Amino acid sequence: GGNASFSVAFFDINELKRIYVHQGFETAERLMYECAKILCNIFGKNEVYHVTGDEFIVLADKKSILDMDELFAKFDKAIQEYNLNKDVDHQLSVAKGFQTFSADKHNSYRSVFVEAKHKSDADKAAHYKNKE
Repeated sequence: GGNASFSVAFFDINELKRIYVHQGFETAERLMYECAKILCNIFGKNEVYHVTGDEFIVLADKKSILDMDELFAKFDKAIQEYNLNKDVDHQLSVAKGFQTFSADKHNSYRSVFVEAKHKSDADKAAHYKNKE
């Protein structure tokens, strides 16, 4: 009905192409695997889709903005814990963004995807800008 709430989130591993080139295939594959594992632990493996090399989408059914804020905070904490582990070859950095469907704002599913992707892209741009 009208209160059908769902959210879409994009996750994009930062610098994966550079990692492939400089640290090699295994390091890059390991980061993708770890990212996928963290996403599945937090969002549930039925909600997580691997789209392209460095990108994942989460289709979070019945998740509100508050739910997503909470899940994103858990995700950040899990990434931080992963990166603090002394056995890590390479730090995992993930650009991310989500959009929750709102009947007032969105006339299609696609617009929700587009907005979530824009937020993830903006997060990625900020990551690279901070590195300069």
